[in-house]
Parts: sequence; structure tokens; C-alpha cells
Amino acid sequence: MRKRVLVFLLLVLAAGLIIRQCRAGRAAAPAAKAASSAAQVMTAAQVKTGKLNSLTVQRGKTAREKFPNDPSDVLHTAGSYGIARDVESLLWISARGGAGIEASSVEQDASKLPAVQESEKSGPAGDGVWVRLAYDAYTPAAGENARAHQDVMVYADPADAKNAVLAVQNPKETAKWSVTELPGYGDWLRREADVLLRVTKGY
Repeated sequence: MRKRVLVFLLLVLAAGLIIRQCRAGRAAAPAAKAASSAAQVMTAAQVKTGKLNSLTVQRGKTAREKFPNDPSDVLHTAGSYGIARDVESLLWISARGGAGIEASSVEQDASKLPAVQESEKSGPAGDGVWVRLAYDAYTPAAGENARAHQDVMVYADPADAKNAVLAVQNPKETAKWSVTELPGYGDWLRREADVLLRVTKGY
């Protein structure tokens, strides 16, 4: 009888462990799905943007690197980097919703956005994790299904490390930025920044 009770208790404990693991997997799935969807929904060739001049990435105090865009050399074409294509896809998705992103944004002044301020300073790396794509000002032609912008940033949400934020600079009022929350994109941003820095600079 005692053996039966012991076996029953072991089965209950095992079942509880399996259920907890399944729940943890489901909780992590939305972030992973959202991060991968951005690259799949649109290709860089389909996203209408201004001329890309450079890409700058910062991984906290570990590193800060700027990649000038040189379309004549495929190894130095910033738009060919995966993180640049993904940010352009996020720009497109954010105006429509999808991939875990709500189609809503709030306009804020650059003075209220520490990551934007940090990205505009020269010198050593700061605390934030972010990528900034510097473009010529872009305003879509009449009837064109695209989003007006100048520079575009994605930065880690300082209030919640799991999340990130998309910030789009107004091409006519450059001190104004349109901000969209990216739930679950924090780990994706850090991972992509690490990959770019390791592959290109050996960090």
C-alpha cells in the first residue's frame, strides 16, 4: 500500500513539473515569435525608406560602433546587415500592427528620451542598448504606402529589460519622435547587437 502511495505521489510531482515547463514555454513563445516575425513580414527591398547613411549600435558600456553606409562595397553596405533590415521591417509593422506590436504611438520630444539623447553624443559607450539608423529625411509621395521618417531607433526599455521601444524621428520637426512599445523585443535587440558586433568587430 505504501509503495502505491509513493508511486502516486511521484506521478503527481512529475505531472506538476511538466505542466510548469509547458507554461514557461508558452510564456516565452510570444517574444520569440514576435522577434522572428519582423524579418519575415517584409523584406528591406519592399520597405520604402529614405537614403540610409549609417548604422550605429551600442551594447551598454561594452561597445559602441558606427557603420557608415557604402553601397559600392557589399561588405560595408549597412542596409545589408540583418539588424538594419529588421528595424526597417519594424518601421513598416508599427504603423499597421502585428508581430506582437500595437499600431499606436506617442509623440515625444527628444529631451524626454534618454536613449535618443545618448545616441546624439560622441565619445565612449553609455549604459543603453540601442541601434540607430541615420537616414535622409523621407516623406512618402501621395498615395505611397510608407511612413514619413528621418532617423529610426530601437532601444531597450529602461523600465523593463524584456521589452524594447521603436522611436521614429519626425522629418519636419527633428526634435520630435514617435514612440512605439515593442513588447518582448528586449532580448532580440541584445542578441542582434551582440551578433553584429562580434561578426564585424570581433567583440
